[in-house]
Amino acid sequence: MKMKSSDLKRALDTSISIYASKIGENDKLFIKRNFSEGLKKYKDRLAAINFRGHSRVLDAGCGYGQWALALSQLNSEVSACDISNQRIDFLSELVSQLRVENIIPRVGE
Repeated sequence: MKMKSSDLKRALDTSISIYASKIGENDKLFIKRNFSEGLKKYKDRLAAINFRGHSRVLDAGCGYGQWALALSQLNSEVSACDISNQRIDFLSELVSQLRVENIIPRVGE
């Protein structure tokens, strides 16, 4: 599934707005910086090591989900886990906004 950069930007803006009171300014800047160029650089890195076509992959320590979203475009299912409830909640909202159906966000310890 190819994701339009305009859809990603809109979903990010909406998700940041929803979670503005729960994430700090540094996290907002971190999110914007990591997604500023879209997902191409992440997908290119994964393609360079031929990390695609897998039925299930794990993004451990997924943070706000830039790698999970890239992985979801190249693989069938992505389990994205992080110890931060706040980051998983944000990723869950982002996944919902983008209508991505093959990422399973989870809080792990």
